[in-house]
Amino acid sequence: MNILEYANEYMSSVDLDTYFDDSFRSRYETMYSDESALLLISYLTDYGGIYALEHENFGEPVTAVGFPCDSGSGSSFSIETGFAVTSSDKKDGAWQFVRTLLLPEYQDYVDSFSVRIDSQEKKAKQAMVHDPDRVYDPIAMMGQMMLSSGAYDIGEPSEKDIGKVSDIISSAEEINKYNTTVRDIITEEAERYFSGVITSNEAAQAIQNRVQLYLSESY
Repeated sequence: MNILEYANEYMSSVDLDTYFDDSFRSRYETMYSDESALLLISYLTDYGGIYALEHENFGEPVTAVGFPCDSGSGSSFSIETGFAVTSSDKKDGAWQFVRTLLLPEYQDYVDSFSVRIDSQEKKAKQAMVHDPDRVYDPIAMMGQMMLSSGAYDIGEPSEKDIGKVSDIISSAEEINKYNTTVRDIITEEAERYFSGVITSNEAAQAIQNRVQLYLSESY
């Protein structure tokens, strides 16, 4: 309810035509530090992610708060590729294949974070070493707009910076799952509130009831 009310108040104070004008793309690097953007949804895929955000987008230390939740840690994992062994008569062969993807020979070279601690430690050390061929190009999502400003020559993260990322990884407890039905329910009820048809409390209750019904019927 509070989030709906805040979103309604915030958006009512913003002139969208002015905000999304021709200079919108040129304001990527400063839109968070000057508070012309409210939130940054960032996907961390390497140890230089937070360091790049601090040096390019914000110009000061940042804190990853994650999405609103009851547990207190709103950060979540986004799984790039998942596997499951379902065959009964080919189980051993299927497991041998999946196992090869979990070995250091593979996990040391994946583009994003590894599922292995030892592979992660190797990536952390690599991130602190100067590489003249590496180009920082942090990508962040804000709504449906893809932001990619491409910062250069900002150096390498220190051990302290590496620790920030490690803390986020260790604090994440949930798996990020995208469900279009849940999104549509939230959008429909939020629009009814924003247009004045129902109150924020009624919208929040309707979202809660509809999502709970959908999940109980689907899962």
